[in-house]
Amino acid sequence: MNKSKRNAVIYLKNNKYMADEKELCVKYANDNGYTVVKKYIEDEESNSLLKKMIEDSEKKEFDYVIVSSFDRFARNKYDFAIYKSILKKNGVKVKSPTQKVASDILLNSILEGMAEYYAKEIKEEKC
Repeated sequence: MNKSKRNAVIYLKNNKYMADEKELCVKYANDNGYTVVKKYIEDEESNSLLKKMIEDSEKKEFDYVIVSSFDRFARNKYDFAIYKSILKKNGVKVKSPTQKVASDILLNSILEGMAEYYAKEIKEEKC
């Protein structure tokens, strides 16, 4: 893959909204001048491709991860912080077309907490 400072990957969970989320992420990439070099699409309950994507970030072939929303990236604030920290160390930023957040720590923390809360609500509804 060619290395440019605008290479991105898209990370999606395969669910009933995936087609819309994929379209949203692709549009966001196109509108912002990112070249999508790979899409990681995994089962709703799995995180194996997320871990693969994070490992792949060490190769420095992409500079951005685009997710439809941060709750698609991680369902609790601890995982979110760990994954985002590893990506940051590898020079990769996480972007979302629905949650355009500059690197404001407080707002990111609120969004991470909301993602965790949402995941717990879903889990309780399934019981």
